[in-house]
Amino acid sequence: MSANALLATGITSRIFIIELVYVNWKNKRIHAVGIKGTGTSGLAILLKKEGAVISGSDTEEEFPSEEELRKNGIEIKNFSRENISKDLDLVIYSGAWVEQEETKKALELGIKSL
Repeated sequence: MSANALLATGITSRIFIIELVYVNWKNKRIHAVGIKGTGTSGLAILLKKEGAVISGSDTEEEFPSEEELRKNGIEIKNFSRENISKDLDLVIYSGAWVEQEETKKALELGIKSL
């Protein structure tokens, strides 16, 4: 995964990009809160291509990104605290979902979140 590809998704934190580039994502279980968003959907697809096991949730509203997520074998669930479990390695979310129920549960369980 290249830094340029990550920058194209809208990710601007250099520290986050360095971590994404140098971590072995194979078989890491990652849940994306608000997965239909432009940046989050792109990041989820990149991580899946790096070997991560991706799950994601969002509102029922239709988004243009849904087709690409499905083409990449990523299932989209409705928001629910049940989507977050201790077996996750990481929960990712955008600033739009900081106070969302899944994000809060990840914090309660001590799951690393970005």
